Order: sequence, then C-alpha cells, then structure tokens
Amino acid sequence: MKTSRETTARNRAKILGIAGQLFRERGLDGVSVAEIMASAGLTHGGFYRYFASKEALAAEACSLVAQQTETDWHTARDTDAEDGLAVLLSRYLTAEHRDSAATGCIYAALGCEVGRSSDDMLHQIFAEGLEGLLGILTEASPEPSATERRRAAIGRLSSLAGALMLARATKGTELSDQILAETRHWLESIQTPPPTP
Repeated sequence: MKTSRETTARNRAKILGIAGQLFRERGLDGVSVAEIMASAGLTHGGFYRYFASKEALAAEACSLVAQQTETDWHTARDTDAEDGLAVLLSRYLTAEHRDSAATGCIYAALGCEVGRSSDDMLHQIFAEGLEGLLGILTEASPEPSATERRRAAIGRLSSLAGALMLARATKGTELSDQILAETRHWLESIQTPPPTP
C-alpha cells in the first residue's frame, strides 16, 4: 500500500522532532539513524525515503530547533515588554533547563560538537540561529548605543550558554546550582548601565 503525501509529511515531521530531541540529549554522534527511526515508530529501512543522509537530517533538525528557539525567545521577551531581558535571563538559567537537555537550548547542548565538526552547513545554521537570538537580546538591552547593545547581547548570550554548559557538566554537585544562580545574579546586576556623568 502506498503511503499518502500527508502520512509522509507527518512521518517526516515526527522524525525531525525526535531527532532534534535526541541530538540535543545525546549529541550528533551519540544517536544512530536506527534509534531515531525506532523512537519515531518507523523502520530503519524507510529512513532514506525521508532524508538523503544522517547529516542532512541533522542539519534540518538543528535548523528547525533553532527556529523554534527564536520563536520561544520572542514569546518569552514579549510576556513582559517592560522587562523582557529579565524574563529571558530568569527562564534560561534554571535547574529545569539544565536537567532538560532534550528540550533545551541547542547551542548549549551541541555548540562544542558543532564547533569540532567540519560541516559548514551546521556552522551556518548555528550562526544564523545565534544571530536571531542576538537580535532579540540587542532589542531588549538597555545600553545607550547600538554598538554597546550588540556587545552586551553577545556577552549575555555567551554567558547564558556557557553557564548552562558548565552547570550540566557539574550536574549533581553544589557548584552546578551555584553556576546557575550566580551567573543569573551577575547578569541581572549589569542590566542597567551606569548613569552618564
């Protein structure tokens, strides 16, 4: 029996969603095509009806997660127009986010692995996705000039992702919780620029 276009599209979307979660949880090299397909309730042999290769799946899954992340950040920032930056900081640096790699920040989960990769497509996907988040942070930043807002946005995003990576690396220790709490406290303390003399 032939698979309908709707079923094919539904299966493809399911594979992408599961791959996005498993890649973030276990790394690009830590999960096989067979495991992704089994998690989607599909056979390994059918994979190539949907994607040309595991690399093609990884690129598309990462791109989709990056787009979803940008949408989530827009929504979080817009929940409090007066203090969108504080909302973003408080939602990112939490124990729940640390403990939920499969549904968390793709940049903290896969940044080091993509950095070691020779896949230019992944580098481009990450660069474009990060630019989207930097745009949101730049708009929410209180610094007086565009140059200072951009610089602060890069510093804030680097601190967020770096703190999450380190908190995950030290998970189960007191230091892990301190990294989250103290980084959040430090970022909140620098939100308001000093008055101009």
